[in-house]
Amino acid sequence: MAEQLPARASLAIAVVAAAAIIGPLLNMALAAAAAGAGENGSSTKDEEAKGDQTKNEGPPSVPFYYVPPMKTNGHDILSADPPFGDLLKSLDKYRMDTSSFLASLTRQHEVARRSEWIMYGDRGDAPDNPLLAARYRDKIGRVAGCLESDYAVLEELMQPFDVTIGLPSSDDEIVEDTLDVRDRNYNTCIKEEGEETRYTTTPGRRRGNDDDGSSYDSAAQIVTHVVRDWAEQGTSIRNSLYSWCVDMVDKYHFKDSKRRELPVLVPGSGLGRLAYEISTAGYAVEANDVSISMITVANNLLNGHVPPHSLKLHPFCFDFLVNEVDSDSRYDSVAFPDVNISPIRLSYTLGDFVTSYGSSQRQDHYGSVVTCFFIDTATNIYEYLAVISSSLCSGGLWVNVGPVQWHRNALVQPSGNELKMLIEGFGFEILTWSVDTKGVNYRHDEDHKSRYTKAETYLPIRFVARKRSDRDKCRQDIANVIQELHEMTAADHRISTGYASSAA
Repeated sequence: MAEQLPARASLAIAVVAAAAIIGPLLNMALAAAAAGAGENGSSTKDEEAKGDQTKNEGPPSVPFYYVPPMKTNGHDILSADPPFGDLLKSLDKYRMDTSSFLASLTRQHEVARRSEWIMYGDRGDAPDNPLLAARYRDKIGRVAGCLESDYAVLEELMQPFDVTIGLPSSDDEIVEDTLDVRDRNYNTCIKEEGEETRYTTTPGRRRGNDDDGSSYDSAAQIVTHVVRDWAEQGTSIRNSLYSWCVDMVDKYHFKDSKRRELPVLVPGSGLGRLAYEISTAGYAVEANDVSISMITVANNLLNGHVPPHSLKLHPFCFDFLVNEVDSDSRYDSVAFPDVNISPIRLSYTLGDFVTSYGSSQRQDHYGSVVTCFFIDTATNIYEYLAVISSSLCSGGLWVNVGPVQWHRNALVQPSGNELKMLIEGFGFEILTWSVDTKGVNYRHDEDHKSRYTKAETYLPIRFVARKRSDRDKCRQDIANVIQELHEMTAADHRISTGYASSAA
């Protein structure tokens, strides 16, 4: 692997900083966290030693590419460097958010301690007290230990790696130059005061619980997607969503030997499990995502750098402190990955979907496009539809499953039936269309025990559409159409966010 980023301060240090504001009680959390981290660290070192013996040190089986962001004019590159500096920001934000979470627990403990002192005197915080104060004190230590362990795992996974600048060619040859990140210092890729943002994409590429304000390109979302994509606890979700996508590609993708070899494009691939499953079914697959955090972890997983079941995370530890049935379930861990990666025909591209695939270079290039929980991340759904239509060859297939939970940045928010009419208007023939009647979880399976008193599930829309050969109802110069749509979307987004800021 490429040279690691500089070691970051641990969560325990962040907790110490918060102690001056919150109170001396956090020192007890530190002691418990240190004990927990020591225990976890011993296990982690054993696992690392075991992992070093089985780690694949050969050439990577999955090449990774990077399409630099363009200026609004669509011609000039903003920066040729991958935004690896954002990994530091993501880890720093995770550290700050988890420290705030521990501070919230500490405030709750203080309220419980003082209340029980009033009621029971000096027995209020006794270890054998069956009330809340003693239990909160134990919870703070256990949560801190779990978060410290998770931070170490995330820091190990979120390291720069070598990428090739450009899009993969049809025969997997290098398009431009391979960028060796070992000669670069990504500590300096931080925006300075008064400096323009160095790395930009069209806003709105997010997925997760849109109500919690967490960014898709974040360490916390990595934990969520590890469970969904690469842990046994996400098996039923993958069976419901990913297996269905593979079945639809098998059923409707070109059957003749020449066109069957046309690649399958999977935008919004995240940690890459759906793209991996389609590839293992015998197809050449090109995955795409805009998140540097997601793709960095995907590189480790898809290239076999993480042996099966060798790492553990605690995905429930950082959950909200509401609707919780049993607090002991908060400390459950999941091991990943759940499979041993086999050789596959898969490449992965880091870049904005619209600007990466809206060019004439990718016109009529793919036999199928598969989108899973992706299309409602569009700032302007017309952009997505134009790029999908342009990238598919005549008769090409579009498989989709997901909700229409349009995000805050969406400039157009059509309903399901309106989306269907719009897709048909873009020259697609709808082969199947349905809406689930049974809810699908986003992160983890519902196991034998109920974790929460509130269920957050989706009823996704599933459809398969084929691009008609007579679909050209709009202008023929599709690449220019996409560029004009992108410029209009960027301008309208700036206006809408300006209105939002004024209203706030």
